[in-house]
Amino acid sequence: MKRLLRYHRVWWWLLGIVAVSCLAWLLLLPRTSEDDRIPITINYSPGYGIKVYNKQGVGTDALIATNTHLTATRLTTINGIAMYQIGANRYIPKSLTQIGRGQAKNVSQAEDDLVAETHFQGTIATIQHNKISSVRSYGYQNAGAKIKNSANTMYPIASAEKMMTAVLIAQLIQKGQLSYDTKLSQFYPKVDGVDKITVRQLLDHRSGIQMNETYPDTPLKTEQDAINWTLNHLDTSDDHGYSYTNANFVLLSGIVRQVTKQSYMQVLKARILTPLKLQQSKNYDQLTSRDAVAQGYQYEDGHDNQPQPISQGLLSSLPGTGSLYMSAADMARFQIALNTNSLLPQAAFKKLLTMTVEPEADESAYAGGWFLGDGYRMVHGSYNDFAWSFDSIIEMKSTGGSGIVLLANQSTDTDTQQLAENILKIGG
Repeated sequence: MKRLLRYHRVWWWLLGIVAVSCLAWLLLLPRTSEDDRIPITINYSPGYGIKVYNKQGVGTDALIATNTHLTATRLTTINGIAMYQIGANRYIPKSLTQIGRGQAKNVSQAEDDLVAETHFQGTIATIQHNKISSVRSYGYQNAGAKIKNSANTMYPIASAEKMMTAVLIAQLIQKGQLSYDTKLSQFYPKVDGVDKITVRQLLDHRSGIQMNETYPDTPLKTEQDAINWTLNHLDTSDDHGYSYTNANFVLLSGIVRQVTKQSYMQVLKARILTPLKLQQSKNYDQLTSRDAVAQGYQYEDGHDNQPQPISQGLLSSLPGTGSLYMSAADMARFQIALNTNSLLPQAAFKKLLTMTVEPEADESAYAGGWFLGDGYRMVHGSYNDFAWSFDSIIEMKSTGGSGIVLLANQSTDTDTQQLAENILKIGG
């Protein structure tokens, strides 16, 4: 009997040790209080179910429907993408959710509401996780014929073409056919001061070259004519501070011609447009009556769609810097190709966007065809004499593969950059 009692005491003693150990272990575990939990609602605009991912960022077969209410335990980052944890090894992208338990507002409707507050007409493509998430169009491609803008509508993209020229230059550098330090004198020896101007300075608008947006009354016939027009109208100085001018990129298009022994458009097609299958992308002089081409309009005296046709002479003078027409979806595909290293290795693209001179307080942060901000890169393209019609905004976040393309054919009284940023915020 005494032996049996002794066994019972030992048993209870061991059980007590195990209980205390378990309690201590539980106390050491990270806990999620009610206050730490995050109420969220799935808010994927097309209305399909969204994938659940594991902590390696691999999608599983599990799907969660739009408007599903969930409780997230934490916000984390997987492969550069913000993700909510909703269970053991279960994560969903933050960009496809909204905070709270309310009925999820359709993202497309939210975009429509923002546009409705303006006189914007055009097409907007949004990008999430390096995929086109939506393409929405507003207003008329041709108001007289009652043809509405669509996903296929092509717009003159103005200075947004500069980043394509910059990519072509970076590709030539990658192949060893050129360098960032190559002097302009190698290509244009008769221009004053070219022995002090480099390819890098042209790309960053720090060449000392100055030229207004002047253009001929009638269209120039060839790319070389346009380059000659620029050479005959530019001025140079020893001031290599930031000074934005189309002339820099017209000269870069000429460098592409001289290095490759082909026309600029031939090279652009062979190295960017054709590989990426950009079928709604053409130079202004290659458009036909069968193409969906946006006409320029402005809002005037309380009326939309007041014609503001763009000068063909202007377009003819801007090879490599503003003569290209594109659809918003094609432009989005180009951005995705840059993000996924389809056109340039990551290191080469990073170098293209690296400023070699720290900008002064009153200067823009600009490199390789892009304005650079904290966590994003951006392009704003317009034509000085046609500022109320055609306008282009492209903004890409530095991580996560998200961004927006906004192409307008009526932009009167619209802060297109702010509109783009507001739409971009909708998706997180």
